[in-house]
Amino acid sequence: MLLRRISEHVRNQNWFAVGVDLAIVIVGVFIGIQVSNWNEQNALDAEQDRYLQQLSAEYQAIEANLDNQVTDYRAFVASSGRVLEVVRGEGPVDPDAMWADLKKLDSGRIPPGPPPTLQELISSGKVDLIDNHALRTQLLTAHAQAETITRIFDLIRRGLHEPERVVYFHTDYRTDLPSLELESLTTSPIMPPTPEDIAAMRADPALEAAVENFYGAHLNMLQVELQVLEQVRKLNALLAEELGEAR
Repeated sequence: MLLRRISEHVRNQNWFAVGVDLAIVIVGVFIGIQVSNWNEQNALDAEQDRYLQQLSAEYQAIEANLDNQVTDYRAFVASSGRVLEVVRGEGPVDPDAMWADLKKLDSGRIPPGPPPTLQELISSGKVDLIDNHALRTQLLTAHAQAETITRIFDLIRRGLHEPERVVYFHTDYRTDLPSLELESLTTSPIMPPTPEDIAAMRADPALEAAVENFYGAHLNMLQVELQVLEQVRKLNALLAEELGEAR
């Protein structure tokens, strides 16, 4: 209809009318493009908001998990420290407390990995949906950090295989047997250590070295997880701020 009208104006050499009709066409095309862009941007904003909400929920859960793990590692450090004092002949010995501490020596907590939503964003190439540069950088840093912490944890645990063997000898088996070879060990009921058991522990330099390894492992993981917890708290603050602005 509009094109036919323009043709008629051209035949009649009504250039003013031609100009008006062309202006209408141009404005219409421009508005159509703007509406399309607006709809596309709205869809992207909605998708970003959905990802931000999922990330916020997942990182809040990670923060709570890390909080609990830090509490546990503080307890593990204290426990292995007390065992180390006893093995070195320092301080009084409470057999029940000593037994409880010995059984905690090989305790550990698997650090939380990257949240599923962040892994999805990275693997699908959609991480640029997060248009806040500082937040996007922090998310990528947190992802790399989580993978690094998992590798550190695995290395620490692998390094504790021999110390575990030494500690198990003193906790799961009698300490007055002639050999540390597992084939020669006979099980005995689990019970608090006797004065003779404590004396055997103190006489075994391998046990002191093993306990030192566990103490160092617990202390290292505590320090690492404290750093990660601090970063996750900062990330959660950024996510909360971004979600607040999005609304």
